[in-house]
Amino acid sequence: MKLKHLTRQGNSFAIIIDRPILDMLDINEQTPLKLTSEGRKIVLEPLSEKELEQRFNAASDKVEKRFGRMFKRLAQK
Repeated sequence: MKLKHLTRQGNSFAIIIDRPILDMLDINEQTPLKLTSEGRKIVLEPLSEKELEQRFNAASDKVEKRFGRMFKRLAQK
């Protein structure tokens, strides 16, 4: 067990994760992380491939819904 303290970041607080832990978990600053709670525990975990795909598909659907007609008109030119 490693004891950690929160650090002030503007109006928020942050926790610093040591490099050896990041390396062990194969996590870097580009890794999308999911934050959940279980009772009084904070759980931080990388998104699974399935979750990443679902998020991508949802964003793609949103773009298609909003700009689909414009994309079709541009493709016809």
